[in-house]
Amino acid sequence: MVEEMVSRYSILPKQVIGDTAYGTGENRQKITKMQILMSAPIQRSTNPTGLLESDWFVFDKRLDEVTCPLGYATSKKVRNNKSHGYQFKFQEETCQACPMFAQCTTNKKGRTVFISDFYEIMEQGRSYNQTDEGKKALIARYDVERTNHEAANHHGLRKPRTRGRESLRIASKLTAMVINVKIMVKKATESIQPFYRYKKCENRVKAPVCPN
Repeated sequence: MVEEMVSRYSILPKQVIGDTAYGTGENRQKITKMQILMSAPIQRSTNPTGLLESDWFVFDKRLDEVTCPLGYATSKKVRNNKSHGYQFKFQEETCQACPMFAQCTTNKKGRTVFISDFYEIMEQGRSYNQTDEGKKALIARYDVERTNHEAANHHGLRKPRTRGRESLRIASKLTAMVINVKIMVKKATESIQPFYRYKKCENRVKAPVCPN
């Protein structure tokens, strides 16, 4: 989508904000090569066994080795083309002698840790998300997501009753105009004091009822 926008309109955005699914290493690499800043949450690594996650291990790109939480390092690795990265393996003897072995892996042959080809750029994104600028960008994304949710679920864009790209484009623009008007009305009425009815007076004398 970004490449199409740049190609068609010759507009290069300064920043792209997306969700976790969009913020993959492959997407980050493409966006970075276009000199665009990427802002997206990064999913924390999980261990399906429920044991120690790979985030506890440190990868040194210069030495091309992975170090475990207790300081043991390994450079032994096997390429995984399908997952686009390397599987680093610790020595069996080292792992079995480790006091954290039972908390780390169920594999008797030792712990393995996968390091993606996009490890470095993902770490850069993780660091950026912790900055004030990065936090503001993620908050801005939530505002956009709310607007998208409103357009899709409250204005019919999830299942539009239109045919053809041109009709959909018109429907999208009209929906955006309606949402903008709603925002303008909301902001314009924020300073207006709400109207309150007087409380009913319990001692008020009731008017006589006419007999039939």
